[in-house]
Amino acid sequence: MSTPTAAARPAPLPHDPARRRPTIGVGVDESVESSVALAWALDRAKRTGDAVRLVTVVEEEAGSMGAEYGREVTRGAAERMSEVARTVHAAAPDARLDIEIVHGPVAWALARAVTDGDLLVVGTPVGAVRDEAAPRVLGSRSVQIAAAARCTVAVVPPLLGDERHGVVVGVETPADVPALLDLGIREARLLGEPLLLVHCAPRDDTAADGVLAAVEHALRERSDDVEISARRLFRSPVDGLVELARHASLLVMGRSRAPELNPLGTTCHRVLSQAPAPVLIADAGRPGAGSRDAGGR
Repeated sequence: MSTPTAAARPAPLPHDPARRRPTIGVGVDESVESSVALAWALDRAKRTGDAVRLVTVVEEEAGSMGAEYGREVTRGAAERMSEVARTVHAAAPDARLDIEIVHGPVAWALARAVTDGDLLVVGTPVGAVRDEAAPRVLGSRSVQIAAAARCTVAVVPPLLGDERHGVVVGVETPADVPALLDLGIREARLLGEPLLLVHCAPRDDTAADGVLAAVEHALRERSDDVEISARRLFRSPVDGLVELARHASLLVMGRSRAPELNPLGTTCHRVLSQAPAPVLIADAGRPGAGSRDAGGR
């Protein structure tokens, strides 16, 4: 199932004065992974027109070593952030930036530096990759940050490559379709690329037909300038989504339906541990955005 799309690069979304524009918060430190996340966030800001908030964390251990040491660490962080902001402005003079220095455990502090309607972008290391066949292991800290945040989170690995195209959305139940379809269409429109909704399930899963029927119904109700298709894969959600993400610009997932037990869900957590593309995790307040298999369990 598909509808035609224009291939032109989209302009920034029009301003809606009745709606507060979201901020793109990006975790900044001195790592290469942070630089990759910042570059991804700035590229997105060019498309959306959103402001970018550079957030760095002074960990709580600095304060435990004495007030003066804590102030010294904070001053050093402020100087580094000012230098990052100057570098960004030199390369992107139109970028709207602000700086925030927060204190405390990294995941908790970053998650609270943005509001529910914002986007939080974090980088993550590749881990021990010996060759192309070896699995990628994303940093546990990025998983902790994604679990702690209620807003939409983008987890961006390095080594993105140039041969990427399309937005992949994992859908597990009919209830997931409206919210994740809306999010997927927005992302595909921003990139000017096609959208693929995918449901991964074993061959004997009788619920799969209901999921695809919900997708077809939702698409009949829409008229979008985005090419949209849907697939069913007879694979585990983790294997199927990771494989599709190898050649995608973005993978979109929902969160757990039982956040009090596991905020991300087992599948989302496992996909993040090896995802070869940026992963956008729907905000915790998005109705129907959680899922047990395609987005979390």
